[in-house]
Amino acid sequence: MRSLKPNNLLQRTKNSEAVFAAEFGRWADEIAMNISINSNQASEILAELLIGGVIDRVVYYVTGWELRVTQPGHDELVLYCSELRIPGQRTWEEALKLRPFCLALGNEPEDTAAAIAVFNVVNSVPITATRLEAQGTLVLRFHGGRQLLLPGVVEGVDWTWQLDRDDENLFTCDSGEIFVNSALLKK
Repeated sequence: MRSLKPNNLLQRTKNSEAVFAAEFGRWADEIAMNISINSNQASEILAELLIGGVIDRVVYYVTGWELRVTQPGHDELVLYCSELRIPGQRTWEEALKLRPFCLALGNEPEDTAAAIAVFNVVNSVPITATRLEAQGTLVLRFHGGRQLLLPGVVEGVDWTWQLDRDDENLFTCDSGEIFVNSALLKK
């Protein structure tokens, strides 16, 4: 068993403080880089980043979604969201209550309906338009009128969607407010 001699305890405390200070410094830098932005500015930048991209990989977690967006000649983007919805959500859910689907018997029927819509555009249909709606909801439009909605406000969740590139945060929607990496504004 390891002894907790005063020198050992003091060293561990100093190391913990150093680790905390480093982590706090990185967090403070990240906060300073992300500033609140109005929806018109955010819409323009999001359109530049996303239009023409194709969702080529989807990961579903119980707590949210991860959508990989790629387009030739551009860096891969990753959209993380706590919820993903589709227009006419209730209509889809009602239609899918019948056999062979029986959504009512499964877990998270609204996520299952959204997954069907996502897989309808994966690897084949580019994003044709983006729009920010009230309270930070991000709308992705695809050819043929298909849409995916990333709600800006979700009960019990602080940040609801986020866009990253190479592990760098570009956008975050936090309880309806949009934050952007300040480097995107300098272009």
